[in-house]
Amino acid sequence: MFKLTKITFCYTASLLLSCYTGAALASAPVQAAPVSQAAAQAQLAPAIYVKVQPDGLEVDARYQLHGNTLALFNVMGAVGLPAGQTAFIKDLQVEDSQGKNISFSTTPDGDWVLPVGDQPVRVRYKVETGHGAYQWPAGVEEVAYKTDEGLFFTGYALFVVPADKMDPNIKVQFELPKGWQAYTPWPKTADNSFNASSRRELLSNVMFFGTAQHQQIQHQDYSLDLVLGAPYAKDSQRFTSLLQSMLQQSSTMFGSTPNRKQYLIVVNEGFADGGAFEGSFSQLIKGPATEANRVVWGNVMAHELLHFWNGLSMVPASVDEEWFKEGFTDYLTAVLLHRGGQFDQAWLLKRFETMYSRHAIGRYYQRSQASFQQAGHDKQPLRTLVYGGGALVAMAMEAEMRDATDGEKGVADLMRSMFSEFGTTEKGQQPKGYSSADIIRHVKLVSGVDMTEFFRRYVSGNEYLDITPYLTRMGLTLSHFVEEADIRPDQQATAAAKRNFLQAYGPR
Repeated sequence: MFKLTKITFCYTASLLLSCYTGAALASAPVQAAPVSQAAAQAQLAPAIYVKVQPDGLEVDARYQLHGNTLALFNVMGAVGLPAGQTAFIKDLQVEDSQGKNISFSTTPDGDWVLPVGDQPVRVRYKVETGHGAYQWPAGVEEVAYKTDEGLFFTGYALFVVPADKMDPNIKVQFELPKGWQAYTPWPKTADNSFNASSRRELLSNVMFFGTAQHQQIQHQDYSLDLVLGAPYAKDSQRFTSLLQSMLQQSSTMFGSTPNRKQYLIVVNEGFADGGAFEGSFSQLIKGPATEANRVVWGNVMAHELLHFWNGLSMVPASVDEEWFKEGFTDYLTAVLLHRGGQFDQAWLLKRFETMYSRHAIGRYYQRSQASFQQAGHDKQPLRTLVYGGGALVAMAMEAEMRDATDGEKGVADLMRSMFSEFGTTEKGQQPKGYSSADIIRHVKLVSGVDMTEFFRRYVSGNEYLDITPYLTRMGLTLSHFVEEADIRPDQQATAAAKRNFLQAYGPR
């Protein structure tokens, strides 16, 4: 008769004492046989210790290598810095389980390749903090930067990890200057100690170390941590009001809070932009956060929050569907902010004009012949088609679905239907990705409309999408010249068109 006996291994990594409980079989009542050092090390969960200082960080990590390569993930070259984030990794050393240095070679894209793999290793290195001096393709808010109150980092810029496979349940502990706190989206195990469930969870997230203001927003079973840099601490009510409204509107639309129940938002001053990650997003605002410029920063914040549903809980199967992830999120952000009373109808129509103009710029000025699906493969240069084109598809789909259902069903109902299939997964499981075929299927399921031919012409094909007749069916008129657009209520709108508008954009 065998029983499961718990064996605990402890080791000291720099100032970090870590103990992990593994499982071993023992014949009762005989004690477990001694375990070799190498075998014991192999059973340890990964552990990372980070000493944080305002002028730099020191990382001391223990991994079981599967393969022979260490890497930074999602490396992007910046203007004047082709090596990207790897340029800030200094004095990297690798040791084996006996404490002996292991030599390594580096690849052109910044990986560290060991001569022998499949072994426990200790990895130590320093990280400099000069990322904010460079222009990054996706913005510095998706890499790292420094403020007077502390340091912002993404996992992609901080952690050198096993490239081939990484064991789960990663223990992370931060040693911080006096008065500083560590804010992450990972479950906290002790003061400034956390557990990241997977490599993706470790890397595809943001964190902040410092003295910035922190507050927590609760919505149903959902917890949102908001970290505000000094320029925005006094205006926290502006942020919380908008976030609470979007949480309510989004949860109602999708019929659920997101898959994750803990999120982090970090807001600081900089070039206006934002980026969404696995369980967090970062936002930079240019200048103070006022009612006057809330039309900009509020829209960015709400867009990134909506990605916790469409983009993180519910994910596309490939970049072919970036137009849906981004374009529909942009469209629904405007709709939900208006429905929730955050912005008036004039603002909503102005957002529709922007969506039209983006698409027109892509087709008229960029002269891109890419389909909306193809544009997702080159997202940043062709964001006019990904965001603008995707939003126009949402507008057209809104009109088609409302007409077919006497105004009762629209894009919001489509999102709820898709979320029921693609947005709910078992804990620890990756969500099943959706394709254009799935979107077509759910439109028909909800409204009876067959969008197959529409998708062939405008989504997978590159025919010009004239949104004018679809807006007419929603009680709106469009006047335009190339990228210039004016959208306003149609004074000659039919009763059905007025009904469609009210059902789609009326208060909830």
